[in-house]
Amino acid sequence: MKISKKAQDTARRFAQFCITGVGVVDEASVKTVIEKLRESKPSDHQAILTAFKNFIEIELKKGMATVESAIELTAEVKSQLESSLTARYDRSLSFIYTITPELLGGVKIRVGDDLVDNSVQAKIEQLSAAF
Repeated sequence: MKISKKAQDTARRFAQFCITGVGVVDEASVKTVIEKLRESKPSDHQAILTAFKNFIEIELKKGMATVESAIELTAEVKSQLESSLTARYDRSLSFIYTITPELLGGVKIRVGDDLVDNSVQAKIEQLSAAF
């Protein structure tokens, strides 16, 4: 769906109304915006809702850290990672841990658009690309 500049701008203003901090979105405000759009139904309300959803998703990803590892991490390692990442990004983060055996070892961490890949798989791929 092609979203007009006007719909994008409207959605951005609505999203800014709902964002209370980096990676933090007020759920009640989101519900209010959606209800008001459904009630008033401007001519491009579908485009506004689509753009609004995209802005909110992007913001929520900023507050989420996804940690992939080849094996289950110990509670101590998880605690150290959480402390380090919270300090680095200077904000509260939600953590999702997944086991990805293909990594072979190390970890792959994504916070918002930032990616740190210290996995053995990534190092092997870097070596093979160099040859």
